[in-house]
Formats: sequence, structure tokens, C-alpha cells
Amino acid sequence: MKAEIITRSGTKKEFIHAVTSFFIQELNLKNSRYTLSVFVKSGLVKESGMNGFASDFGEKQLVVFIDSKLNMEQTVRTLAHEMVHVKQMATGKLRYKTIRGKHVPFWNGKKVQVNYEDRPWEHQAWGKELILANRLWALLRAKNKY
Repeated sequence: MKAEIITRSGTKKEFIHAVTSFFIQELNLKNSRYTLSVFVKSGLVKESGMNGFASDFGEKQLVVFIDSKLNMEQTVRTLAHEMVHVKQMATGKLRYKTIRGKHVPFWNGKKVQVNYEDRPWEHQAWGKELILANRLWALLRAKNKY
């Protein structure tokens, strides 16, 4: 999977690119034919109440948006969570179809219309986000030991 990071901050861009690349590796997405664009957006939490979100965007294109005001730990956890959704979409487990003008989710080929907290793809992302984030922090701690 090829990833591009869109942000104004060069330092944040390098950090987010490194974190995204790590999660691509951990989630076995390296050979995916999808392209990923990660947008760092100011005011996302204020506008939507979300730290981030992932979506499909055309043929073989996925996008992730994360709020620019998140601290380092929140950024890592949010990226971990959204990268699980990226994997779900890249492997076809999670798909969205437009039906009568509405963005309708399908999980494992079945239409799912339940409350946010009952969505199976969210359960999976919540379950994996901390595991992925902890793997990253463990790797960084190990690299800093001489």
C-alpha cells in the first residue's frame, strides 16, 4: 500500500508517515493495491466530534482524516484505529454503497444498520487500536535503549 500524508507541518508529516508505515506493515497491507491518503485536518473534533475517520474514495483509493490538534498519544491511537478500518475496506470486509443517496455500510457482504457502538467493524477497531499502539511504543522504547 502506498501512502501519502497531507499536512502543513513538516515535522508532523514525518511522524504520521512513519506511524502509518508501521501500521501498514503490522496489518499486512504492504502489498495492497490500494492507495492511502492521510489528511491532517484542523478542527475535525470540533466539526464532527471525531478524532478521525476512514473512508473509501473512488477506485482503489482510501482516505483517513485525523485532527491536527491531537497529542502524540492520541494521534497514534487514532491512526491505529483508522488503519484497522483501512484494512477492513482493503480486504473487502467493510464496504460502503450509496443507496438512495445514503452511504450504507456492508460488513462481510451484509447490510448493517445498527447504532455506532454496536457496529462489528468498530468493535474490531477498538480491540486492535491499543494492541497496535502498544507495539509501536514498544518498538520505539527498544530502539532508544543502547
